[in-house]
Amino acid sequence: MRFLINTTAGGGGLFDVASDWGYPDHDTDFGVTLVLWGLPEGPFLFLPVLGPTNPRDAVGLGASSALDPLTWVSFGGSAALGWTRFGAGAVDGRERVLTDTDQIKKTALDPYATFRSLYRQHRRSQIEQTRRDDGLMVPAWFRQ
Repeated sequence: MRFLINTTAGGGGLFDVASDWGYPDHDTDFGVTLVLWGLPEGPFLFLPVLGPTNPRDAVGLGASSALDPLTWVSFGGSAALGWTRFGAGAVDGRERVLTDTDQIKKTALDPYATFRSLYRQHRRSQIEQTRRDDGLMVPAWFRQ
């Protein structure tokens, strides 16, 4: 609905009219969509470059990348723009967690288990927030 409103009344998406009309903005990805479709998370994975994830969210990341308009737009320098955007996002994401990951590695008895637990808690929080924003009920099995 936000997309429809902002595309039509928001000047092709240049302005966020939907928030003013009662449709709040929330940051989500295709992995959350897969959760809402009922796909289970699967085992915890710690992938090089990507970091902590699970098979569902790894597929979601691939789908989000495929659905990104910059993946399909071609113009002079578009490849450089795409790689620069990816690199800047990776460096920014790593910098945001650098202090915390170093602290976990120093203090945790089992850093892997700590990363797994923190990732799953954070991801469940994101999913529950999306469900609340969209007015969807959180099932009892998910809250455990």
